[in-house]
Amino acid sequence: MVHPPFYLTIYAYLFYAFALGFTIWYLRRRGIQKIRQKFTEEQQKREVQRIRDLDQMKIKFLTNLSHEFRTPISLILAPLEGILAKKHESAIDSQFTNH
Repeated sequence: MVHPPFYLTIYAYLFYAFALGFTIWYLRRRGIQKIRQKFTEEQQKREVQRIRDLDQMKIKFLTNLSHEFRTPISLILAPLEGILAKKHESAIDSQFTNH
């Protein structure tokens, strides 16, 4: 009986099928890992951008809030400083002493 060469035996064909299946599985797994890694990086970039935008909104809000407080205070302080500068006048002195 003549035996076929080792690369044409049933064991060789099983090995070929196993190697092909393993190669397909490995390439698919590696592709999925790359997609997951890319997705994770995109999520991190979005999170960083969201935090940056949130910080900008906070700065803008606090700037506007500061301006809103500063304007009325300066409108009140300017006349008071004028009154205090003219404090030596007797009419204003009497207002200070009566109250």
